[in-house]
Amino acid sequence: MLPLEDILFGFWGCIEDYFYDEETKNIIKCGKFVERLDLYFRLSYPEKDIIREFGRLCKCLSEVPKNTPYRYNTASLSVLVEIIGSDNILKQTSQALSALSKLFEG
Repeated sequence: MLPLEDILFGFWGCIEDYFYDEETKNIIKCGKFVERLDLYFRLSYPEKDIIREFGRLCKCLSEVPKNTPYRYNTASLSVLVEIIGSDNILKQTSQALSALSKLFEG
């Protein structure tokens, strides 16, 4: 796994070093966190990991400029907030995956 990790860390390092447009960099990071949450739900990761990753996604979403055409869907985000705040997150995996898939739909 070490060679794969090296490639991935190199990729994310390049994102940080070579994207001068903060908006573009932030959208890429949002995609990273959405994909990671998708995997965490599908693979039934511990709820503490899902909550931590959701916090990272929310931080990224809060940094999306108001005038960008790449706005997130607030209804989908609200569904995710309700799921993450519930007692048993993993029982609502299908709803969470559906909301994640629609997070950047128009």
